[in-house]
Amino acid sequence: MGALEPDERPEFIRYLVANIKCATCGQQYRPEDIRVMGHQDELWIMVVSCTDCGTQGIIFAMVREGEAPVAEVLSELTQEEWEKLRSIPQIGIDDVLDIHRLLRDFQGDMDELLEGGASPG
Repeated sequence: MGALEPDERPEFIRYLVANIKCATCGQQYRPEDIRVMGHQDELWIMVVSCTDCGTQGIIFAMVREGEAPVAEVLSELTQEEWEKLRSIPQIGIDDVLDIHRLLRDFQGDMDELLEGGASPG
């Protein structure tokens, strides 16, 4: 299943672009934000990447000939969890550097790291 070139994308891509927004920030996707990975029969697989917040995801779409596509965002997160995620500040370069330093100097196993026992050195 190779990625399709932009001129090979089916009509429903325009529908997706017009009707699906990023689940994290609500930004409308643009055609270049959706990459068709391929399809098997009626199941199409696409990767989306929000240029606004950087969130990436996968869309599985069932498309039957002659049917108008119906788009629905499926998620295991509740509305409350989405709101909590939206309120978290974006990761900055200082955050990345802090984690890099922590991991570079960390002496221990994954259990210790996840339990909060990580201390540099």
